[in-house]
Amino acid sequence: MNAPVKRAVLSSGSLYLSPPLPDEKGSALVQNLEKALEESHQPTLESASPAAITSALQKLQVNSMWLQMTPELDGWQNRMGQATSLLVGDVEYEVKLTFVVRRYDADLSDSR
Repeated sequence: MNAPVKRAVLSSGSLYLSPPLPDEKGSALVQNLEKALEESHQPTLESASPAAITSALQKLQVNSMWLQMTPELDGWQNRMGQATSLLVGDVEYEVKLTFVVRRYDADLSDSR
């Protein structure tokens, strides 16, 4: 569990752009999500279908998630770790690009 990390990937931002948030924020989201599921006649978050959860998230206009502050993240601003290489990426538009590529491939196959 405490093995040193040699390579790290920061995909879609970093802790400085999206810092860990307190438990209260996550708890509030879960409570709102449970309430929305209850209104759509889903008994619990644990037993709700993926479609019902997705629908409730859309209703609540939740379009991104975050890390919650935990004891393991205490002092993250000052820890360098032991990584010898780092890859930083931004995947905000990855889904849109994948759709465009797949659509382009489908258009090519239709014209053959």
